[in-house]
Amino acid sequence: VMLKTNPGLGKAPGPGRVRVTPDSRSVLVTGNATNMLEIVDAQTLEPRQAIPVEAGPQGVTIAPDGRTAFVANLGAGSVSVVDLSTGKVSRSIKVGSTPEFILYATIR
Repeated sequence: VMLKTNPGLGKAPGPGRVRVTPDSRSVLVTGNATNMLEIVDAQTLEPRQAIPVEAGPQGVTIAPDGRTAFVANLGAGSVSVVDLSTGKVSRSIKVGSTPEFILYATIR
């Protein structure tokens, strides 16, 4: 996806992880070498937005309501909380050494 949608990203090593939004309209792709979370149109595969996150983004997950993404930043030891309506990181949470995967779970 990243090679097709963004020639600049295509020159760097491949993407980290990919997630589809709950409404199936967008695909979120982490760019480990670019420190970006790219939002791609799921039908056209055209890039919509590239959001800067912290170093070494790998895992990405999305809240069930589709409004917030969480990116595990392997290089920074953090999780970026991304407001998908504004396309900005709303906060960064330090979580310790080398987070790679992330999962959103609800507790009932």
